[in-house]
Amino acid sequence: MALVPAESEGVSVSGFWSSSFLSGAESDQVTLTDVLVPPELLVRTSGLDGRLDELQTAGLVWFELLMTGSYLGVASALVERVLLNERVPESERVRLLVEAEGAMAAAEGVARRLDEGCPDESTLADSLYVRYCVQDALARIVPRAVELLGGLNFMSSDEIGHLAACANGLSLHPPARSRMTGPLAAHLADGPLTVA
Repeated sequence: MALVPAESEGVSVSGFWSSSFLSGAESDQVTLTDVLVPPELLVRTSGLDGRLDELQTAGLVWFELLMTGSYLGVASALVERVLLNERVPESERVRLLVEAEGAMAAAEGVARRLDEGCPDESTLADSLYVRYCVQDALARIVPRAVELLGGLNFMSSDEIGHLAACANGLSLHPPARSRMTGPLAAHLADGPLTVA
């Protein structure tokens, strides 16, 4: 991996996302053209045998947690609006909150493991389990919250629709669940965890 200062000659940045829902991610396209990278800015990884090294493992765990927390945060904004709406039956508000808080607690559990030390393959596997679990929870939470808020709230402002659209992107981030089925099954059978 190379660390390239933004002001390096040959570095250019341009917009990437066409979707208004993803533009807030500020993950623009960075193009490197004949950029000279000094040896001290190269970070060498040891994962040449297909196994992840400590740096790659830590980076992937952080990525999974940041993506999971971000989308869960957007969904939580919808849940908050439901909780503040006294027209929604109390049982529905509590049901929605329980599911959102359960998903958040799972993500926080993996985050605590990061605080306790360097993440290993087990931590990465757990971060993936939690991420896929949260994806499923969001698929239930978001449409239910929109439904409970009602058509008038949806039609009178773009806010609810915008939040609902923004909360649905977690499943689009790598690694996709379908590609990780085999590697996670191998890991569960005491094999090394690889990322497909």
